[in-house]
Amino acid sequence: MPVITKLEAARRQLSAAIRLFFAGEDAIVVHSLASSAANLYSDLVERTTSRESWRRRFGNSGQRAQGEVKAILNDAWNFFKHADRDATSDLEFDEEHTELMLFYGTLECGELEPTTEEMKLFQLWFLRTGRFELQLTGEIQAAAEHLFPDLHLLSHAQQVQRGMQRLKALSSANGDA
Repeated sequence: MPVITKLEAARRQLSAAIRLFFAGEDAIVVHSLASSAANLYSDLVERTTSRESWRRRFGNSGQRAQGEVKAILNDAWNFFKHADRDATSDLEFDEEHTELMLFYGTLECGELEPTTEEMKLFQLWFLRTGRFELQLTGEIQAAAEHLFPDLHLLSHAQQVQRGMQRLKALSSANGDA
């Protein structure tokens, strides 16, 4: 029977979530995997390092209201995994939160170990879509622009398709295809 660490579980969940996201698979499945991985990473950062997790930074940033932060980080994830208190409730599911969870998970991963190539690709893709404001260093900005020129000008579906093309090229270059 194989033994797996929590760090490996988080890495595998997040990498799978990124592949599924770019493949256009079910957003609920992607969100569940991304949330699980991101929360594992956050817990590991908070319990094994002296650094503050991105979950805590996100909640304390003041850029979004506390209620919105909670909704992004917890509401859908809890809805998808529990029914003990709210068996007949509904959820207004914002698929954009899935992209935020994926990005947030990659940031948490980077606090503990080097991000995978898939995670790096997702980070550059996400930053280039223009849906998230972040002051980028010249090096990161140049890499994002080089890999995804004019991505922010495309429709969301075209952006995801471009990400999938880059992911396939990455997999081919690494001999995964």
